Amino acid sequence: FDGYPSLSPDAKSVAYSSDQNGTFEIYVKQLSEIGGELQLTNDGQQNFQPSWSPDGQRIAYHSRKRGGVWIVPALGGAPKQLTEDGARPVWSPDGSSIAFQSESPGGELSNSRVMPPSTIWIIPSQGGRPKQITQPGNPAGGHSAPSWSPDGKRIVFEASDFSDVTVWTIAIDGSDAKRIINGTQPI
Repeated sequence: FDGYPSLSPDAKSVAYSSDQNGTFEIYVKQLSEIGGELQLTNDGQQNFQPSWSPDGQRIAYHSRKRGGVWIVPALGGAPKQLTEDGARPVWSPDGSSIAFQSESPGGELSNSRVMPPSTIWIIPSQGGRPKQITQPGNPAGGHSAPSWSPDGKRIVFEASDFSDVTVWTIAIDGSDAKRIINGTQPI
């Protein structure tokens, strides 16, 4: 199974997760006729959700078994742990920060009516202390799938439970949350 594709900023390579060798690892494939494939991780820790840095030099990903967000050089090298928890990393447009959701996909449910109590966080891409951007229950549901605005000042994310999915945007300081889509109907 190959999945979670992420196109490089120069559109010449794609990073993805594959279990072709038994466990999910991160690979990069060049998109040329003579393009080769490079396996970036080889630790058996179920690595998913690769995300290219804007300069194309690094790839952030989620390690399911080790936990958290990791970064590896795009041409290979030793991975570096950025966070102990979290999934779905995405780089800011300037590459200085990474947004992520606190709970990994498939986490334990807190009860039968809501998704895991995931929230959105930001951490400097060089490491440091993560900053929580959204708060549990505000908006209702688990917060996931962060994506940066082109100017790097806002993040859009999903808030979902088993009965509803809404899309919100919030300033990177955690203020000014706005619902922009409720289910399939724009607000």
